[in-house]
Amino acid sequence: MAILTATLLLNQSILKKLHVDTAIIVEKDSLPKEYLEQGEQEKEYLNISIYDSTGVRIANYQQERPDTDEAERFVKSIILEAISQRLIDSNSKVLVLLDREVFGNYDLISFIIEVDRVLFRIGRFKIQDLVTNEAVIDSTINIAREIALEGREGKPIGTLFVIGDYEELKPYLRQLVLNPFYGYPPDLTNITNQELKETIKNFAQLDGAFIINLDGTIISAGTYINTPKDALRDAKIYPGWGTRHLAAVGITTITNSIAVLVSSSGGVVKVFKKGKLILKIKPS
Repeated sequence: MAILTATLLLNQSILKKLHVDTAIIVEKDSLPKEYLEQGEQEKEYLNISIYDSTGVRIANYQQERPDTDEAERFVKSIILEAISQRLIDSNSKVLVLLDREVFGNYDLISFIIEVDRVLFRIGRFKIQDLVTNEAVIDSTINIAREIALEGREGKPIGTLFVIGDYEELKPYLRQLVLNPFYGYPPDLTNITNQELKETIKNFAQLDGAFIINLDGTIISAGTYINTPKDALRDAKIYPGWGTRHLAAVGITTITNSIAVLVSSSGGVVKVFKKGKLILKIKPS
């Protein structure tokens, strides 16, 4: 097995030469049938082994196979889970080794990933667990960063993206303008669709928020968020925060959602969960 060869390679000298802080070996696994609930279909699981920089195994666990055929996103999902279990630190360099039975027809696939502050915070606060695909979070933050950096027509603009279960969000939403995303097929209005990027940037100039379903489908733009006043009762509000910030705090307090905000003053991107500011990204 190629993965056994990979295990032998995980010694201190190899990891030191690669300047790696953590190594992850991913093998195909299965969940014992007695652990399945009645009527539940068998799923493909992975066996994850985590090693420190000296080649010593520090953790071993099972993880459901990420639902993606893209190798990079697959590996990212593995790393996010390890971060959520507090096995990887920020600014770490991580070596990931995939056995041939896990991905593709190669004997061994390897990746070296730099865990930056954004990736680390996404994993630590388990933001990826909210959506059906972590690419939804990735794409939303990336578009927000571009809007913060570029503005529109030479002027800085602010906007808000709210990601959550639309049925849960619906009671707190009111459309300010005709919804530009109404009536289109979901595959054409998904936040992960690269061809939609410029359209999103144009509609970011509208007052109100973008509402995004858990699968990444953009439900609406120019949407007003109306949350009860008591949603802000225990919230920590900073000086200078306006209605957009209050909407982000309020909606993430009373629903299981994520808000990604672009500040019109300074172009900073902020991510909110459970009414708290959990990530702040300066334009660069």
